[in-house]
Amino acid sequence: MAGGRALVVVNETVSGEQLRSSLLSHIGNEVSEVFVLAPALADSALKHTMGDVDDAIEPARQRLEATLAELRKADLRAEGEVGDSDPIQAIGDEILKFDPERIIVVAHRDEEGAFAEKGLLEQAERDFDLPVLELVVDRSAEPNVLDVKSSEPVAGRRRAGSPPTTGRRCRGARWAGSWWRSSARWRSACSPPRASPIRAAAATTRKGASAPKPWRRS
Repeated sequence: MAGGRALVVVNETVSGEQLRSSLLSHIGNEVSEVFVLAPALADSALKHTMGDVDDAIEPARQRLEATLAELRKADLRAEGEVGDSDPIQAIGDEILKFDPERIIVVAHRDEEGAFAEKGLLEQAERDFDLPVLELVVDRSAEPNVLDVKSSEPVAGRRRAGSPPTTGRRCRGARWAGSWWRSSARWRSACSPPRASPIRAAAATTRKGASAPKPWRRS
């Protein structure tokens, strides 16, 4: 479809002839706009869980800039940004803003990838009603494409961009300091619920204390 949009998620830098050619061939001639997302991947399960991704931001930025340069050399209209440390959350955020027709993920094998990369295609297939293609690569200066996997949208899946669980949403948000953290979406998902005076009074009554009497004009 001419004028189409593709979201490209890079957990590895796009460099070297093989990976670059494979990515461009899967993007295809019908795509006119590409948005590149570089998740800030924590280098351990503990850091990912604790949202400790400060050290992951700069490598993600370098990955983003190098990939954008490669795509622009191929005369593609490409923009991008560093995203959430959870790739699924990051994809959901960018779907809301960019509205792509397809998603292409450059990722590592489970045994070589970051903690948040494990089972990424299966999670995307479950969560997004969009076709997802995954280029599985190794870790090298010029990555080799080891496998190509894909999923197709299926009716009944959660619509793209609807919120994941609170735990996923909050992990990794600490580093962002961006529009997302200041948004109502972040506040509603990550802020503790406000205590309700009505519920508090009811709870006190259930414990045996008297409920406060309503004020009346004398």
